[in-house]
Amino acid sequence: MHIKNIRINNFRNFDNFNIDFTSGFQTVIGENNIGKSNLFWAIRLVLDRDIPYNTRNLEEKDFHNFDKLKHSSYISISIELYGNNLNKLPNLHALKTSSETVRISYLFAHKSKFGQECNENDDLSIRNFRWRLYGGGNSFDYNEVEKLNQIGFKDIDGINLFYISGFRNTHADLFGSSKSLLSQYCKSRIKAPSELDSIKSILTESSGNLNKLEFIPEISDSLYSKNKEIAGEHFTFPVSLGFVANEDSEVWNQLKIFFNPREGKNVPLNALGLGQKNLLYLSIFLSRLINEYSENEINLLLIEEPEAHLHPQLQKILFANLSDLTNTQVFMSSHSTHIASDCDYKNLNIIYSDYV
Repeated sequence: MHIKNIRINNFRNFDNFNIDFTSGFQTVIGENNIGKSNLFWAIRLVLDRDIPYNTRNLEEKDFHNFDKLKHSSYISISIELYGNNLNKLPNLHALKTSSETVRISYLFAHKSKFGQECNENDDLSIRNFRWRLYGGGNSFDYNEVEKLNQIGFKDIDGINLFYISGFRNTHADLFGSSKSLLSQYCKSRIKAPSELDSIKSILTESSGNLNKLEFIPEISDSLYSKNKEIAGEHFTFPVSLGFVANEDSEVWNQLKIFFNPREGKNVPLNALGLGQKNLLYLSIFLSRLINEYSENEINLLLIEEPEAHLHPQLQKILFANLSDLTNTQVFMSSHSTHIASDCDYKNLNIIYSDYV
């Protein structure tokens, strides 16, 4: 299943924008400030369940042309998806427009549009605007939105949207927390539960031996004494030190990636160039995506300008590998002529301004 069409009204630089897509890898190109990032953000407003609830409440500056707010002001984004396997996705029933298509729409409008009381003298500030998601409908019409099904995030379960920004803190994203890419990849492996048990067993034994070192309790006592000196007897609390935690949420966080120029020599990733780290990031991300694939789910991947800091030959290799993803529809924005020249013309989408 893939995104077939997107229509955007009154959002940022898009007045009345409509674009069709084919099923393959999609490359989005265009000059700076033409709206490539805005297009990706529009898709995320509709489909990205990881966006915080309040983030979908837009600002006055998000309205096209910075128009003055009125009761009738609105922003809408409507996405149509096409596929012949909708019978495998029964949770999308409220979104179906035919046996092969579903539609999901986002509307940001004045609260009066959603049945909340107001009058003409009400404050027209942005705080009186609300957002809603709707399913179904052969098209999206602001004046007939009441005919659509209002939906929640549970109704789009099975549609997985992944987003990779062009401006990443690659080091922090790779490892260091339970949400790091490396941790998520390790958890996605088929044998992850048994692998985790093996690691925990060794960590428990090794941490026990480390914590028996005589200077460990000395450090604990020293900290406790200083705390007691500062806070007094009543507010002092006991502390202990330990080198390694073995809770499930912590184990994978301790796994690190190193640059290994030769056997036995591990060098921190900071020694690598940004382009090499970006490739490593994408390699781990795609491996995780493959591990977590389910035929009863839809995967969509948005990548912003992955060619940054990459040699032209590497750009072509990266494009070829991303194009080979058969279980994911990829949207990639790019300024690279090397990538654009390799793209199938049917999958090349050029955004341009039609203002005279």
